[in-house]
Amino acid sequence: MIFAGQKDWAPLPLRGVLGIGLIMHGGIKLFGEGGHENIVHLITQLGVPFPGLMGWVVGLVEFGGGLGIRKTQCCAMSPSTVFFVK
Repeated sequence: MIFAGQKDWAPLPLRGVLGIGLIMHGGIKLFGEGGHENIVHLITQLGVPFPGLMGWVVGLVEFGGGLGIRKTQCCAMSPSTVFFVK
């Protein structure tokens, strides 16, 4: 078992990629030119009520989720907090 002690660190690269992807896609919806209008158009086609509000909610959930994943990743890399992340 050469890598037995390192299995706890295996999810970190996935968290990094997933967190960055969510931040980018949520950021486009919140801050990008035409991003909010595009998501509102899509949500309207799906028949979701309050498409303008839900467009902001989708962007905030994606952006905030990405930040949360990245924060967890940073905390997991800190030796003093690794016990609290598990």
